[in-house]
Amino acid sequence: MTEEALVDALILDQLAGALGIRVERPVPLSAADLLIESEHFDVDQITLVQDGVQPWLTVYPDGRVRPGGVAPQALIPGSFNPLHQGHRALFAAMARRAQGLAAYELSVTNVDKPPLPVEQVRRRIGQFAGEAPLVLTRASTFIAKARLLPGAAFAVGVDTAERIIAPAYYGGVEAMEAALTELRRLGHRFYVAGRVIDGRFTELDALAVPGAFRDLFEAIPATEVRVDVASSDLRAHGHDVSRPN
Repeated sequence: MTEEALVDALILDQLAGALGIRVERPVPLSAADLLIESEHFDVDQITLVQDGVQPWLTVYPDGRVRPGGVAPQALIPGSFNPLHQGHRALFAAMARRAQGLAAYELSVTNVDKPPLPVEQVRRRIGQFAGEAPLVLTRASTFIAKARLLPGAAFAVGVDTAERIIAPAYYGGVEAMEAALTELRRLGHRFYVAGRVIDGRFTELDALAVPGAFRDLFEAIPATEVRVDVASSDLRAHGHDVSRPN
């Protein structure tokens, strides 16, 4: 790509991004060219999300970074330490349901843990290069994610779904019902994949989902998604992206 063509492509891309429009570049950028567009991402963009200045950003498979970006119709939230085949299977299932407008979601904050340091965020994001879009947020709860990206469907494991309907995680039944009511109002649903829990494969039908909110949950059949792998097991065998190589 010539310098003039590169400048034209980047100007077009920046204008489209500012308008929230995703366009195909007339001329593909090389890896070296992408560094020009993404050179401030490592520090500036991640820090802006961590500080709450930028609510969310999208990292595209080709390395582009957009404040905000095109809102996905389906989200696969996770800590991705590491990204594994279970995550990929969920992504494929949701991409089919959302006509391709699916993305992974990584929060830099966690309800039970300290915020992720910038270097850890960088390493986790790096796993998605050339693979799929990733939305970076600081939304540690599903209510926070829902308020940030209304209308998106969430793909979760049955263990996560169990916590979503557990009053103890909200401080009581009334707070749980209020949260699920708001999730419904914002247009969200949960697609639930089975997981091995205590040595037994468990699916959505094993959960006591409150009848008033049963419509918010839909099972992903084991015939479509079943990957018996746990992030903790992978980390125990050395696949821990939070640690430098």
